[in-house]
Amino acid sequence: EPRVVEDLARQVRAIHARGLAAGGNTPHLGGEMFEAAWRLRGLENFLVDLLERQDMAAYLLDRLAELAAWNAATLARAGIDVLSLDDDVGMPVTMLIAPDTWREFLKPRLGRVIEAARAVSPGLRVIYHSDGHFEPILDDLVELGVNGINPLQPEHMDAARIRRRYGPQLALWGTVGRQTTFAFATPEAIADEVRTRVRELGRAGLVLCPAYDIDEPDIPWANIRAFLDAGRAV
Repeated sequence: EPRVVEDLARQVRAIHARGLAAGGNTPHLGGEMFEAAWRLRGLENFLVDLLERQDMAAYLLDRLAELAAWNAATLARAGIDVLSLDDDVGMPVTMLIAPDTWREFLKPRLGRVIEAARAVSPGLRVIYHSDGHFEPILDDLVELGVNGINPLQPEHMDAARIRRRYGPQLALWGTVGRQTTFAFATPEAIADEVRTRVRELGRAGLVLCPAYDIDEPDIPWANIRAFLDAGRAV
């Protein structure tokens, strides 16, 4: 739809005029494919689909991937610099689905979404979001052309180990704070963690920010300020 693209392009130009990169996120139900599928089918139903009703699961994922690819290409035509793709496939300690299942059902479809966007904008950067532990599929994400991961929650994935494996080719977005850090840690502890992350991970390919939302009412402003001040100082 030309009118949609032009409206988005106008927003992108306004962001660029401020000297900033423009990011875009496709409309979705929590995630483009896995999350959207289980929200439509129910989590238990969809997990059973992946095991026992695979034709049904594949059909649904194909339709969701087609929609995501169309939306991603639309954002690329509007001139965005970074495409954000989401699917919470991780949880504490392990993944919600087996890595091999992810590779069979989700990897090729995610690849088609990225290919659709890069067919329009070859230099487009891609960020992939999942909460929890999804380290087993990092090689696959890099193979598909993902440039960064978010939010890299430190109690679920080892940022230093990931940096050693991939270097700055995989940007790490987040890394600071466990789920309760900003609510209960001291400002000094938060500042120390910021310094540790920069020392261990380097500056190249690090988008330093809290690994969890900090919009809860019980988070002291002193802790937020400690994070910002430490980030400016390092």
